[in-house]
Amino acid sequence: MSVVCWHTPNFLVGLAVRDQPALAGRPLALFDAHDTVCALSHEARASQVTVGMSKPKAQRRCPDLVTMILRKIRHISVITTKMG
Repeated sequence: MSVVCWHTPNFLVGLAVRDQPALAGRPLALFDAHDTVCALSHEARASQVTVGMSKPKAQRRCPDLVTMILRKIRHISVITTKMG
């Protein structure tokens, strides 16, 4: 039996930018239902925002941070189903 693991950096951020091209180049963080960062753009990382950080802390680190709730990204249910 063979197992393949495929990691695509910033995949969820890429989906968000694809759906909303105006987000390209902006600091962007995707949050789960508990307001915890679960994915972020390179621009957000440059502002020292990290995965697992709370929303208020991320916004203090990066006042220009664009925030999105993960469930609002189109096709996320398909991705979750295929990965789960």
